[in-house]
Amino acid sequence: MHCFTWIAENSTKCDLVNEFPNNYCKKSCQLCNSNSFPKEYDLKKIPATLKSIVFLIGKWRSEFGGKAVFPTIPKATYGEEVDFKLITKGDRVLDVLNYSAIAWDSWDGKEIHSEYGFLSVVNNNGSDLVSLNAVMSNGFITIEEGEERGLSIELRMQRIGRISFSHDLPVLRVIH
Repeated sequence: MHCFTWIAENSTKCDLVNEFPNNYCKKSCQLCNSNSFPKEYDLKKIPATLKSIVFLIGKWRSEFGGKAVFPTIPKATYGEEVDFKLITKGDRVLDVLNYSAIAWDSWDGKEIHSEYGFLSVVNNNGSDLVSLNAVMSNGFITIEEGEERGLSIELRMQRIGRISFSHDLPVLRVIH
């Protein structure tokens, strides 16, 4: 069992130190050190509607150097950071995740793309329908939907919009 699922199912399990499946769960329960844990990453506070996507919560960074090769822009090698976090209002946690993604040029560290948005979940006849809406630094706005299936989400473009002076991009399908 994954720690994030174990904690999301019942956060009081964090109080039962002898029941940890492994040492990683101690970190997820915030028991490893005395440093304050940011409340937007506190898995113990996950709303019931978001439990199926609890595995996304965190900051994920790659400096490996992805390659961007498109006919309309120069080739680029880039790093990327994706962040999914809870939205807190005082003691209340909203039923959506905050989403951000930033890509930078591996050569000079300059930002080349960013996007911000929200990830929400609704139960749809027994399966969890996930929706991501995002606004991007290139002037595009997207709405994507898909289902969570075993720690995986395949999103499909539902709507795309743009500001009047952005460039055309033939986006047919996006898989995350």
